[in-house]
Amino acid sequence: MKTRISSIMPFIATALLVIALSSCRSAGPGNMVRDRTGYINAISDSWKNQMLLNIVKLRYADAPVFLDIASIINSYETKGEFSAGGIWEQNGIGLMPSIGGGASFSDKPTVSYSPLQGNKFAMSLMNPIGPSTVMGLVYAGYPIDMIFRLMISSINEINNSYSGSMRKREASPEFYPLLDCLKKIQNSYGFWVSQDKSKDGVIEFFMKDIADSSLANDISRIRKSLGIPDIASSYKIAYGSHRADSFEIVMKTRSFLEILTDVASTVEVPQEHLTSNQAFPANELKGPDGTQLQPFIKIHSCTGIPKNAFFSIRYNGYWFYIDKGDFTSKRAFSFLLLLSSLNDTDDKKGSPILTIPVN
Repeated sequence: MKTRISSIMPFIATALLVIALSSCRSAGPGNMVRDRTGYINAISDSWKNQMLLNIVKLRYADAPVFLDIASIINSYETKGEFSAGGIWEQNGIGLMPSIGGGASFSDKPTVSYSPLQGNKFAMSLMNPIGPSTVMGLVYAGYPIDMIFRLMISSINEINNSYSGSMRKREASPEFYPLLDCLKKIQNSYGFWVSQDKSKDGVIEFFMKDIADSSLANDISRIRKSLGIPDIASSYKIAYGSHRADSFEIVMKTRSFLEILTDVASTVEVPQEHLTSNQAFPANELKGPDGTQLQPFIKIHSCTGIPKNAFFSIRYNGYWFYIDKGDFTSKRAFSFLLLLSSLNDTDDKKGSPILTIPVN
């Protein structure tokens, strides 16, 4: 029996040595793909959570708060140990070997948060988004009807609707038909946008004549609604309410805070919260045909955890969520996230930073 034990001891020692040495390999490269994917998903979910929460908070006249993830630093540590020894016993027992080994691994991410605050950030929330950003999104291929409905207050004195609690306004009769015509022309590549940096960043809107009779009628309606002449194919775009001449298109754009307030005004609120005056009833706006306008983003509420939610948050005792099957609302919500990143001043100097080790 003693001979058998002595014969297998070298094999056990070798196995423990291999385990200990293998545990000392670098853990970083092997985990990079997994960790990067995990952090991307976590940051994305956190971003959606923050945006949806702030929209719901505005519905209850609560102040929005934005917290930025300043940095993520992850450190790995691997340790391996191996020990061997023996004791020579008298009384005929002989050598009594002893071996031991162990390995450990630790993953220590550190996340830094920075509150977005201060005068510059406040002004970025309240200042109108420039026409160059609006038309840049059109140039990038985003639907012009979605962009104008969300970001434009008026264009050539044609008013968009607004459902914010303090400044409710119906749209001008020409506004939504104008959006329909612009969308048709955009789908047929009937116009394009240019920004000439040599002319102080002047934005020009080019519209070409199309042989298709139905689209030609849409182009004619666009020109008539905007009050621009047929003899020109390009028009200058500027911010404001009043035009310098008939070849100019002026638009009043909204601030990001106005956009959030407008979206928040249609959040579905539980009846008990309306009865107790925790929130005001939603402003119901009508389209040009007299039918009720659909919310830009449909945000529902329920008492239990929603089962078919694209994303959800809990606030004031209820769950608020966007339905997974509502593609229009999901696309609009993703567009709103894009706008929030365009609106970020990236000015975090002097902001307090809270660093939390996550164990």
